[in-house]
Amino acid sequence: MFLVGLTGSIGTGKSTISQILLSLGVPIIDADAIARDVVLPNTKAWKRIRDSPVFGPEYFTAEGELDRNAVAKKVFADENSRIHLERIVHPEIRAEMIRKIIRHAFQGRHFVVLDVPLLFEKSPLLPFCHKVIVVTCSRQKQIERVKIRSKWTDEEIIRRTDTQMPQDEKIKRANYVIDNNGTISQTEVQVKKIYALLKASKFHWIVRGVFATGVLLLVGSIWAFVAFIRWIL
Repeated sequence: MFLVGLTGSIGTGKSTISQILLSLGVPIIDADAIARDVVLPNTKAWKRIRDSPVFGPEYFTAEGELDRNAVAKKVFADENSRIHLERIVHPEIRAEMIRKIIRHAFQGRHFVVLDVPLLFEKSPLLPFCHKVIVVTCSRQKQIERVKIRSKWTDEEIIRRTDTQMPQDEKIKRANYVIDNNGTISQTEVQVKKIYALLKASKFHWIVRGVFATGVLLLVGSIWAFVAFIRWIL
């Protein structure tokens, strides 16, 4: 099994690409979905945020859930708050992503897609991605899409996009680029072409070979150590 990174700036439509890949039978590990899960009430991260000196009761709803909009406004306005939150949440997200990767590996998957918004900027999983897909669209499209799902103003959206790596730089680092300015049908055509290339790849056999060799070496080392102990005793 090998890993494929899927990334793009806010509002470019990564979720749409994920849904198309999912419909083709590709396992998706969604970092945003995991980020929501790790701060559900009574989780480890939720308790640490609640008990931290940076966030107080005003950042939680009456039902005890983390108020994601209030938190987002604070961390985008205050660098120290953002760093504090990331130190709590990011280790939990990474651990859960790794658990899911291992689970898919044991299920014999050909490849798994990691949907990570800040793959280039912050993810330690980037070096393990065999290929990276970058989703792009115009700035105006980004603003339109984000405004559909949020109450952010144009200025707030632009400020958030400007905190991320520029699209041009992401495109330079990508193995595949999806232009998501057009219709869903046009996007599907691009996704299916990339899917066909990934499906045809034999790289997963190399990964399996390396893994199998590592296991054999480990077992051999343990056997040799046990035999040596028995010999000296």
